[in-house]
Amino acid sequence: MIHIETEQHSGFSDLAVDLTPMIDILFIVLVFFILTANPVEHALKVDLPAKGAEQAQALIVKKSIQITLFTEGKWAINEHKFSDWSPTKIALKAAIENAPESEIVIASARNASVEQLLELMAFLQQENLQAAQIMMDSATTP
Repeated sequence: MIHIETEQHSGFSDLAVDLTPMIDILFIVLVFFILTANPVEHALKVDLPAKGAEQAQALIVKKSIQITLFTEGKWAINEHKFSDWSPTKIALKAAIENAPESEIVIASARNASVEQLLELMAFLQQENLQAAQIMMDSATTP
């Protein structure tokens, strides 16, 4: 290690170069260039088959008829609300006739009466229809 004695050679201490600010600037510039450099994007080449497109099938989205059971004997079929079972039954028959391929989805409020559900299930059984899904409110009881 080189050591400059300042007592004997007082003139050399004034001539020594402090490299600390230059090294700080170099590190700042280096960090700037590293952060602004474009990263290399990696891509995986995928060879798609040329044959087999004729075997692909289109996605078929089935229509559904949603029957909603509310409290106090109220009903809804696809957002059309009814306050009694008789008009609900007529509207349900019409909806099934208009879209015979539709799935039937039953949605029920948590506090809807069981009588409503049983009445609907009996009607669906008389019409020889099956409910695709039965949805219930998952909220916990107080």
